[in-house]
Amino acid sequence: MTDKANYTQTYWCSKGKYPELNEALQKLIPAEGPVANAKKNRALEKFRKASNCYYDLYNNGLCNRATQFRNVFGFGAARSELTQEIIDRTEDGINQIILLAAKEQGIAIPEEVAIQAEVDRLSATLASNHEKLTKVVSKPFVQLTGRDSNAFSIIGACSKALKRAGQEDKAKEFTTKAFNAASYEAILSLAMEYCYVA
Repeated sequence: MTDKANYTQTYWCSKGKYPELNEALQKLIPAEGPVANAKKNRALEKFRKASNCYYDLYNNGLCNRATQFRNVFGFGAARSELTQEIIDRTEDGINQIILLAAKEQGIAIPEEVAIQAEVDRLSATLASNHEKLTKVVSKPFVQLTGRDSNAFSIIGACSKALKRAGQEDKAKEFTTKAFNAASYEAILSLAMEYCYVA
């Protein structure tokens, strides 16, 4: 484990986000095997599997359940590389699984927990959309319709747009690739890669 990774605020250290819900769900889990009527209680069964994987991650470095961990949590991990990102992703994953299982089992979720869960969900969505928007905004707009089918004109227009957007390095990179392009179509394709073209 790395020195910087901090797992003190986890269920492993009895400091998880939803301790009461976790405890209530643990009481519904059998000592061995799947939960009763697993097809009907899918979220509870997922919680059972997630709990086993969670334990194996912190106790055994996923020596026993690495594949199941990947299937349940959606990413791979190992204790030898237990980074803060893996800890955070695991906690976020188990929190979502707990909320879904509690809802399925009719366990009362305190209003403040439900509100915070919705805030967390919206924050994650906003962060994801911000990242996508940043990628969109980073590409300058270029008007190519109405120009003659001149490769040099397209290269010049795109290069100027990139420079105006403060992307000198990308302008040089684009120009180099465009002058080495094998065809007019390849130049157009590059133009659409570096700029929003209309």
